[in-house]
Amino acid sequence: MMQARYPPEQLRQLDEARYCQKTDAINRRVNAVYFYGIGQLRYEAARLAGVCPNTLRKFVAAYESDAHPPAIPSRYP
Repeated sequence: MMQARYPPEQLRQLDEARYCQKTDAINRRVNAVYFYGIGQLRYEAARLAGVCPNTLRKFVAAYESDAHPPAIPSRYP
């Protein structure tokens, strides 16, 4: 059984953010953190999102330091 790494409210926000991103690259970032947050192993979450496990580590670090959807560039309002 998988155990979520983030509280339900954060997971809900991530789940909503997965469907409103403007580019595929940003969508992959949010998906990767969401899959990791619901309890997937880092390697599995990266595979599901189509990113490298090392890249996922960077996305997770950015998300956890800011507590908002990960690595959304400021040029996208």
